[in-house]
Amino acid sequence: MSNNDLPIIVNPWKLAFWGCFLLMSLHAQNPGPDFVRAHITVAPDPFTRTVSGEVRYEFTTTEFMDSIYLDAQRMQFERVELDGSDIGYSSKGGKLVIRGPIKIGRHELFVSYKASPKQTIYFFGWEDEIEGNEQIWTQGQGKDSSHWVPVVDRMDEKVEFDLSILFDSAYQVIANGKLLYKSAEGSLSRWDFDMDNPMSSYLLAFAVGRYDYLEEESGSGIPMKLYYPTQQDNKAKWTYLHSKNIFDFIEADIGIPYPWGDYKQVPVVDFLYAGMENT
Repeated sequence: MSNNDLPIIVNPWKLAFWGCFLLMSLHAQNPGPDFVRAHITVAPDPFTRTVSGEVRYEFTTTEFMDSIYLDAQRMQFERVELDGSDIGYSSKGGKLVIRGPIKIGRHELFVSYKASPKQTIYFFGWEDEIEGNEQIWTQGQGKDSSHWVPVVDRMDEKVEFDLSILFDSAYQVIANGKLLYKSAEGSLSRWDFDMDNPMSSYLLAFAVGRYDYLEEESGSGIPMKLYYPTQQDNKAKWTYLHSKNIFDFIEADIGIPYPWGDYKQVPVVDFLYAGMENT
């Protein structure tokens, strides 16, 4: 048998390495848009288990791209605009694909949609006869927030998210960021939350329920709201007894100031895991 007839043996680990290297190289050579800021407005409907929403993105481009995309699961789109004008788009396979801008620079993308999520946002207590146990909460760990809002579901894409939530004023609404306003909007109330720093989309979160809260302030001046179901004051005192001391210890021990403006904890019914580190 000559050398030309010898079988070629391929090391699968080397093949996997070079495959990953090639994919990373292609991504580096073809950067996508940089999503900088987003304002999300959502109105969850617990009776139909749907979410109606709008999101307005600011993003930048450094080169021409024929299309850009957002992750968007089980959504119908009512309006898609780029820089104030209707833009061509398609929706399939859990992606919203939009015709890319010709000009390089800063752009604004607006999307109006309705989502019918099967996961990530959960509705509890709306179909039973137990009074006061109704809750809505999200769990987007990994890359699942795209089930209730169009996002780039990648951990390396950091966006400054602001949230506005429309719901019945009889309930408490908790979300990322500082609560700036609560105002009437038709038959509902609107809660507007503001964030100062960018984060991955999987850290987006909100919760709705009948809650009261305790207030504290960390040693570094961070406002703390510690929520608990109404009429459970006796449990709240002991549950949150050491929260401020724990906060102060961790901030001092790692030597990095807490970056998110305020701090909240909220218990929810039948959470899927022990806890979640939403910002």
